[in-house]
Amino acid sequence: MKQRSIICILLACILGAYAFERLPFDEGGLNQVFAYSWLGFCAVVIVGNGLAFIHSVKKQKGRQTQSKTNVVHEKQRQFG
Repeated sequence: MKQRSIICILLACILGAYAFERLPFDEGGLNQVFAYSWLGFCAVVIVGNGLAFIHSVKKQKGRQTQSKTNVVHEKQRQFG
């Protein structure tokens, strides 16, 4: 899960940098609306995958601490 999130973040950043040079920010009308909405959706993709990466890291750390605290000690019989 972490690898997929990192790859998606990198690809979205590359596409955003590539498209930033070519999007028509100076023009008016629908072209400008398209340019800003495209960058907005690119930002949503980057933020969403970043949050998924953070969530997977926290979830993995929670599993490690939970496995250490849930050690069940077996009862030993003592006669005498």
